[in-house]
Parts: sequence; structure tokens; C-alpha cells
Amino acid sequence: ACRHIVRHMNDDDDEVEDELEVKPTATKYDVPKGAESSLIDLALKNAKLPPIATLIEEINGAAEKIAEAQAKAESDAAMMASASVPEVSSGEYPSGKVTIKTAADVFGIAGVKRKMFEFKIPVWEWDTPHPLVPAVDENYVFRSEPLLMVLYAIITNQPAWLHGHTGCGKTTLLEQVSALTCFPFLRVNFDSEISRADLLGRDTLVNDGGATASTFVEGILPQMLQTPCIACFDECDFIRADVSYVMQRALEGNGLLLTEDGGRLIKPHPMFRAFATANTVGQGDEFGMYQGAR
Repeated sequence: ACRHIVRHMNDDDDEVEDELEVKPTATKYDVPKGAESSLIDLALKNAKLPPIATLIEEINGAAEKIAEAQAKAESDAAMMASASVPEVSSGEYPSGKVTIKTAADVFGIAGVKRKMFEFKIPVWEWDTPHPLVPAVDENYVFRSEPLLMVLYAIITNQPAWLHGHTGCGKTTLLEQVSALTCFPFLRVNFDSEISRADLLGRDTLVNDGGATASTFVEGILPQMLQTPCIACFDECDFIRADVSYVMQRALEGNGLLLTEDGGRLIKPHPMFRAFATANTVGQGDEFGMYQGAR
């Protein structure tokens, strides 16, 4: 009984790792009886340890608490994703629904690192291939720490800022996460010429039955907010400071108020996720390579 307990407590044993179950179930240990119990108690007493019945009772109690906590965490994650958006259908895009899967299975993570990814994430299933979902790069290798940060942002629905030098793979990471989770991927490249009208929209003259009429055409931000997607605000530190404030309310999760369209309020889709990529952390970098970055 002691060897069995120790074997299951050894995290470095590869054979034990294969025996561990993913499901949140508590392993129950039975208390030995008769002469076997007396022999174990004698050995434990010599080691100045409590009787085997007391040890097993404590282990069973702890196992139940761990299983309950894990089951609650998975239930909360499933409720967050599936209850918010059970199904989506739009004219030109296919219908789809959110399913809950283990991150390690989705990203094919095995070995010792698998334990880091034994949590649930939302994954889309579309009736037909979605045109906005990137293609999977079979040769792409995920690094654990950046991947954990991106998945945490997706699960908790918090905007995230990815920064690093040109070519280090910030946008590619988001694309491949989108590809494997089947999230539509929308990207906008910021520069000093992006204006408020580009982000929010503008009035445009159209021919309506021979008569000229003014109609409001939505900009980049309203289109992204209303789509279940991973939105990538690329080179976010190159946007003009006065224009960037337009995004503030949307990033707080309070929707977007279009004063140009009569004060219409656009609420973000429950599965809208915002990411920014940049060469700096917002105030230049230590090498002075990115002139104009704010």
C-alpha cells in the first residue's frame, strides 16, 4: 500500500504519467485489514508516522478535494465558452458551434510538458471550411510560454499585447493558434495613416434607385467586434495616439458607440478576442531600431 501511494506521488516517473487519468476522478484507497494492517502500522510506528488508516483517510480526503476543484474549473470553462455562443450562422460564412477540448490534445503536446496544458479551451467546429480560418502549418513548433499566455488570454477574454523584434513570430503564433482552434483570424496593420474613419466607418454616397443617398459604411473595428474571431492589431505602437483612444471602450468590453451613425451601440461578440502585436512595449526599445514607435 505504501509503495502504491509513493508511486502515484512521483511526478518524475514516466510510467506513472501514462497511468494518470485526465478525467477529474478521485482515487480511493482501501485500508488494509487484519495482520497486513498490523504489520504496516508497526513499520509506520517505527518511522514515527501515523497509522495507515489515518494516512489513507487524509489521502482520500485530499484526492476528493482536488477532483472537485478540477471538475469545477472544467465546468466553468465549458460554461464560459459553450453557453455564451452555442452556434453561429452568417450569410456568407458557414454555421459553427463551440466545443470544449483539452489544450494538450488540440496542440499535440506530449511528454512532461503535457501537464502544463491539461486544461480546457474553446474550439470552433464549422459545417464547412471557414474562409477566415488560417491554414495549419504542420512544421510550426509551439513554444510553451508564449502559447500559455495566448491561451490564457483566450480563456479569460482579456486583451493581450505581444511584443518582440521584427520576425520573431508574434503574428504567426496567433495565426497558428487560430488555425488549430478554428477561430477566424482578422488582422489590421496599423500605421500613422490609419484614421478614426478607417476604424469606425464613414458616410458614403450610393446610388439608390437612381437617387443619390448617404449611407454609413462600418469600419474595421465594428466588423471585428461583431465577428467571433481572434483580432490582431498589428504594429499597434505605430498608430497615432489620438486615434488609438477610439479603441478604448471596445477593449474594455463595453461595446462601441458609433456617434457617426446616430449613436448606435455595437456590442462585442462573446467570442471576440483582441490581441496587439508590436516591436516595443509602447515607449520605444533599447536598440533605437523602431523610429516612430509610440
